Amino acid sequence: MVVFAVLALGALVLNSCTEVGDDILSTIPQRTAFVAKVNADKILASADVRLSDDKYKLSAALNELSYNLTGTDRKLLDEFLEAIPAIDSENIYIYSTVDEDVILTCGVKHKSELTKALTKQFGSSESIDGFTVYDINGDALLLRDNQLWMSDKAEYIIKAVKSAAEQSVADKPGFREQLAADNAVTAIIDDRIMTNIVNKQGIPARVTALTDNTVIFLNFENEKLIFGYDGLNDDGTRLKMQFDDKYVIEKEALDYVPENSIAACAIGWLKGDTLKAMIKNAGISDSEIDKVVNGINGSSTLSVQAPERADYLLLPRYWNMTMSIGMDRESADYIMDIAAQVFRVNEVNGIKMVDINNYDILGGGTFSYKYFDNGYMVISTDYKNVKENHSSLVDGMAGQPMALHACLAKNDRIATDFEMPFGIDINTNTGEHGYTITVTLIDSKRPFIDAILNLAVDRSWQQNAFEVISAMNYNRSR
Repeated sequence: MVVFAVLALGALVLNSCTEVGDDILSTIPQRTAFVAKVNADKILASADVRLSDDKYKLSAALNELSYNLTGTDRKLLDEFLEAIPAIDSENIYIYSTVDEDVILTCGVKHKSELTKALTKQFGSSESIDGFTVYDINGDALLLRDNQLWMSDKAEYIIKAVKSAAEQSVADKPGFREQLAADNAVTAIIDDRIMTNIVNKQGIPARVTALTDNTVIFLNFENEKLIFGYDGLNDDGTRLKMQFDDKYVIEKEALDYVPENSIAACAIGWLKGDTLKAMIKNAGISDSEIDKVVNGINGSSTLSVQAPERADYLLLPRYWNMTMSIGMDRESADYIMDIAAQVFRVNEVNGIKMVDINNYDILGGGTFSYKYFDNGYMVISTDYKNVKENHSSLVDGMAGQPMALHACLAKNDRIATDFEMPFGIDINTNTGEHGYTITVTLIDSKRPFIDAILNLAVDRSWQQNAFEVISAMNYNRSR
């Protein structure tokens, strides 16, 4: 994009910078489908792109990847990196009006020099309603004070700023605080306006959010990526994740997650009355189902145990699954009676077993189950898992309405087979105001994006991964 080159000229002319000037939020209209703040510095830092001598330098991985770019694309990338210092790169705002006009705006650090560069590159500007307007190859770039806007047409920007003069995002309770959060990206979506836009496209949708506005954010902290969900009402109150003690995960439910699990999920709110309502709404309720559902009075867990070797990953018989459900004895007996009527059931040491001998399903078609005295039914495709266990994956889950944790350590057999330079940990957390998902690259010596990019240029790792995947496909075809 030619404008990057122009911004770059403005960035390189002066070493000092002027103040940004007007509050950006006061120029964004209050009624927007979404408004997002992007901190480009955080994203670039996670990719190990560092500022040096007033210019961002590519990381080794990005530099190698850029060799595949055409001359034009490589020039565009260089111009972009040179342009970033010319703007307030920590506060880049993108929003969509109710008319679906998408606008980008940010502060400018070197306005006078940027104006000279724009005039030299694109010719004289127009002055419209106090804005300096440039035609950038059919798109519009506007300047006023120390602020820059870009959109398809100048009229979109002028209309939006005039609307903001009457009522702006800055006037909406809670918006300023949410957008001021130290994230790489923070976005606030008006669910009602966005739903109307989607409906205009012929896609049936309805508002299902818990609050008037949905807040999502993305952040990078060294080897971590953090994604979050929050909610914000028009009066400024935030989403309250408050659940009755009846609907949170009980500690006893977590005693049946095997130590060798690679992933575990626990749910506290999926109990008799809630589950019954869901089934009724789905139109599948009947008396037989109700006999089981009415007896579910505890939390549920579902955990997965992976094969010991990477080349077995595509073979279902080497995967196992374990589930625990809190229920009363009457419902548990009813389930076990049905199983006895349908299958041939064997029993060893109080554990009932069914073998349908099918290698194309989990565990090779073997299912084992037992009802424990503390009120939990445990079902597993591995006989050894029908007992009290304790996996570190479930630490911290008790008391939350729902939680998920998956982990593949760097020294696990699957990771070593793939010669992974790091392990992977995915953990969800339900906080006071919403959910967060944290992805951690365990033992990574690089920031998150850079670590991923380095895999893309590591020929040795790619060759080994190809050989492992080939072995997986070979085993599956036998």
